[in-house]
This record gives sequence, C-alpha cells and structure tokens, in this order.
Amino acid sequence: MTFQERDYQAFKLIQFLPSLTGKWSRCVSLIEDFVLTGREPKIYNVSVPLANTEVSQVLSDTTKKFTIKLRAGVGSLKFAFTTTESASNYITVPPGCSYTDTDLQLSSKTIYFQSTRPTGVVEIIEWS
Repeated sequence: MTFQERDYQAFKLIQFLPSLTGKWSRCVSLIEDFVLTGREPKIYNVSVPLANTEVSQVLSDTTKKFTIKLRAGVGSLKFAFTTTESASNYITVPPGCSYTDTDLQLSSKTIYFQSTRPTGVVEIIEWS
C-alpha cells in the first residue's frame, strides 16, 4: 500500500466516526481535499469594506476546487464569473454558509463578488 493509499484509508475511517458536526465536519473536508489532491491549499482573504460594491479575485490557472464565504456571517455574499454580474446575474451565499465548486478546469478565471453589508473580508480557499 502506498503512502497516499494509506492516507486515503485513514480518511475513510475518520469519515465514519460518530457525531461529525460543525467544525469537525469542515476539518474532515479539508483532510479529504489534502489527501485526494496531495497539495497545499491557497487561501485568499479579500477586503470588502463597502456594501454592494464589486470586488474581484483571480484564481490560479490550475485551480481544481474552490470554496468562498464571508468571514463574518452578517450579510449575504453574491458572486459571479463575469464582471458587473455580481449585482445582476449571480449566485447567493446566505449568511454563515459557504459555496464550493469542484472538478474545475479553469484558465485565468476571476471571481467577482460583493456583500449586502460592509462585512470586511471574503475568504477563498483554492485547491490545485
């Protein structure tokens, strides 16, 4: 059994532990990402000081998965993949929630987003 196969088996055992809730289940998700991709994540903390004002973040060309959320779960996050559409044609992430997109094959992709309140920081984690 290779090192990666052994790590994956360990992850599978962790998945079946009872009472996986809240922060623990998020931890398990990060373990799964690390074991399956074998790479370090890249984290972006993007300032969003004004409500309903579009901000953007360029993702790496090799991004396979990303998660986006507001650091403070006060307002909703609106995001899109085309400039100016975060105000008209967007995906809404409710307060306290996150959005994850997987199995991506991006090439110079930018995420455009805004918050319904001046929340301070949008957190993005990408996996290559």
